[in-house]
This record gives sequence, structure tokens and C-alpha cells, in this order.
Amino acid sequence: MTDSEKTVRALFCAFNRLTAARGTVDAWDFFPEADFDTGSNLCRTLRAGVEAVKRDESLGVCDLLDRAARAMLRAARGRSGAILAAAFKGFSDETAKCGGVTAAGLPAALHGACARAAVLLAQPVGKSTMADLLAHCAAALTAAPQPTLAGAFCFLDNTAKGYLHQNTPPDAGALGLSLLLEGVAAYLSDADAALPGAVTFQKQAAADGYLYAVALTVLARVPFCAPALRGRLQEVGEAVRVEERDDTLAVSLCTNRPDSALTQALRFGSLTEISIKNRAQSAAQNAISDGGSPFERL
Repeated sequence: MTDSEKTVRALFCAFNRLTAARGTVDAWDFFPEADFDTGSNLCRTLRAGVEAVKRDESLGVCDLLDRAARAMLRAARGRSGAILAAAFKGFSDETAKCGGVTAAGLPAALHGACARAAVLLAQPVGKSTMADLLAHCAAALTAAPQPTLAGAFCFLDNTAKGYLHQNTPPDAGALGLSLLLEGVAAYLSDADAALPGAVTFQKQAAADGYLYAVALTVLARVPFCAPALRGRLQEVGEAVRVEERDDTLAVSLCTNRPDSALTQALRFGSLTEISIKNRAQSAAQNAISDGGSPFERL
């Protein structure tokens, strides 16, 4: 797996962690006014960044981050989404100067995120607890640099949690940013210095590592083509089933590239009854536990 592929999966992990607790973040939306949409706005903004890069992992890490940042800026929703997008763009710009995401360059990247967010906050957004937490984390990491990228994000995760516990009740924006850091830290938890590490994205999806379950019916152009179609689909997924039913083929498989699966199926005929289910959603929902303080319940 390349660094670019791992970077995309790290973004997925952060997005899944935030999505799993979106309702809780919305419920803690008290600042500056209780409109209960901070979690939703953060999810919609980050989703745009993930969607922009998830199918093009051939780009370098810096180019991926820049593309995600630009997509987030275009799709930013609400006050919280605008702050997140601005901070991510600052992080991306500073990362490009360092040639990638490294433990040594991470403090500078965080300060770049703070500086970009500060420009937005000057007018007309005003004060932001999300920006305050980001600045707190940047200062803490600068004072105590970590030797590995995994260690740095775990340090940021713990720093953010400590900040939230000291500032009770936690504001939604700060809580959302902490969840993003937690998602990346969980992905990197067993890593060495390289991005992102040994804990794979499969743990955020299903036991076999495939994110999507695809089912469809192919109206075959020629008879007896099931073996050929099965062979094509086995190149893009597993648990492939192709059953012949008169002049149609009932197809199902698990894959990380449903677009490629559909492309292969189109070689053999027209498609109907297409179903694509995201198998990661249930795994994300299982991340929520009961009991403890408001933050611990996440």
C-alpha cells in the first residue's frame, strides 16, 4: 500500500469517527448560539474532501491533501465547516513546503492551519473554540515534539481530550476537531515513522477489509459468459458469485472499487437492479459506547 493510499484511508478513518458521533456533536452545539448543526456541517465539509480523493490514490500525498482542501473550501457548510476547511488548507499548504506529512514537520503544519483559520476568524466569523483547541494542540506539540508520526497524533489526541475535560461542557466545534484527531490517531496507533502505519483501514470497515457489497443483474449479450465475468470480477473483489438465470446473470461481490466492478460487468451486457451498500457504516456505529462522561460516551 502506498503512502497516498494510506493517506486516503486516514482521512476515511477521521470521517467515519466524526460521522459516528455526529448526533452527539450536534447536541453539544451551544456556541455562539444553539443551532445544533455543527456536527452535520463538519461531516458534510469533510465528506467533500474525502470524495475528492478516494478514487485517485495515484497522486502524491501533498497533491491529495491539496485536492481535499480545495474541495472542502468549495463545499464548506456553516461556520464550523468554514473553519475546518480553512484550517485544513493551511495544514495542506504547510505540508507541501515540507514535502509530506512527517513527525518533524507536523508542528509547523498545525501552526499553518492555525494561521489560515485566524485569517477567516478575523472577519466575519469571530471567536472559535475549534480554533482555540487547534492552537492549544499546536503549542503543546511544539513544546513536546514526538519522534514518530503515530506518536505525534496520539499525543495530539490525548492533548485534545485533556483540553475538553478542562473546559466543561465541551463545545461542539472543539469536540468535532478532537474526534477527527482521535480517528487519525486510532489509525496510526501501531505505526512507525511512516504515514500512516500498521493499523489498516480494514478495521474501520469489515473483517475482510472490503468496504462495499455490490449486487446487480446483467442482461447478458451472449450466452455462457458467466465464467468470463466471474474471472473479471475476481480481479477487483472477493466473495464473487455469478449465477446464470435464463438470459440474465445475478452478480454479487465485496469490493473496495464498486465503479470497477460495474465497468467489468458492462462488458457483458446492460445492468439492472444495482445495489451498492457501504459496509463501513455498521463498523462506525459500533464505535459509540455507553456510560461515562459526555466525551467518554463518544
